[in-house]
Amino acid sequence: PISIRGGINLYQYAPNPLSWIDPLGLAGCNAQQRRNISDLRNGKDVTVRSIDEARALLDNMPDLRPHVDNFPARSGELYIGTKFSDVWKQPAGTYRGDLYNVKNPLSNVVHNSKNPLHDNNPHYNIIFGDGTKAGIIIVP
Repeated sequence: PISIRGGINLYQYAPNPLSWIDPLGLAGCNAQQRRNISDLRNGKDVTVRSIDEARALLDNMPDLRPHVDNFPARSGELYIGTKFSDVWKQPAGTYRGDLYNVKNPLSNVVHNSKNPLHDNNPHYNIIFGDGTKAGIIIVP
């Protein structure tokens, strides 16, 4: 159901299913969200102001699914001297949230990867189906 966007009848699916189509699921996106999604798909990190904004971006990329991983998030840091590909076991087509430091939830550092914007802010790591990597960084 499309709620109030469809008109008076809140329970109808679409006013005209032959003309009201959105194969990419982007009809609910504003211009900034579309730019952010385009940047992400091209491997550029984007910043947002809240977790709700980050979730809205993820919700408008239906080709991605959530991934729960114990490493590196549980470690609290990425190990220095270990190749990125050796520790990054997140499969393609998924996103994973590093929203706080699991070892020390009161710490300002989410983890240590020598990228201050990424390390010091909650974020979502994304790996698209084609292997492109990007991140949504939440900067309040």
